[in-house]
Amino acid sequence: SSDMSASPSAWPGIVRLQGNSQCPEISQQAMATALSLLYHSVLNIPEDELAEVFLAAHWLQYTALEQECARLMKARITSSTVCKFYQAAEKCHRQDIVTVCFDWLCLHLVPQMLLTLHLGSIPHNVLLKVIKSDNIFTWNEYSIYRALCFWIFLQLHPKIQIMPAHSVIVAHFSQKNGGMTFLETPQGSKYLALFH
Repeated sequence: SSDMSASPSAWPGIVRLQGNSQCPEISQQAMATALSLLYHSVLNIPEDELAEVFLAAHWLQYTALEQECARLMKARITSSTVCKFYQAAEKCHRQDIVTVCFDWLCLHLVPQMLLTLHLGSIPHNVLLKVIKSDNIFTWNEYSIYRALCFWIFLQLHPKIQIMPAHSVIVAHFSQKNGGMTFLETPQGSKYLALFH
């Protein structure tokens, strides 16, 4: 018989989770939510926790919850969730979710993402794939150029709180740095592939 008044770490069969060094993207709240769903059948996960709960379910090998989170993620893609969902799906090797998120970005980059600060959260490699896709929706090439300029500006100013006016972006990139354009500078050269 075991003494239940002893320290919980001494209880047989009890595993204490202290942080998660293997998957630091999973918050304690997300892990707690995933574990609580082992005992409750009602699935009410807020959108802002969905990607993390999905990661927790994958890490815990809780297949039913992972599948339900995947279904919800595919149905709840928005400007504020698409990048979190994409990155979580990549970590878990869920190509089905990656594809849905990618297709959403191709369709909404210009008409929707361009208007929000969430544009800056698109990873460089993903943005490159989207703008090179034959399926990207745009009115014209200038719209894509404009989205790229806004995205680069947001990379350079990650703490910005309000989406800047187009004139601010134009003024920023019109400045010459020692006679060089922005893309010719060491800071700008890493973005050059986006314009080829």
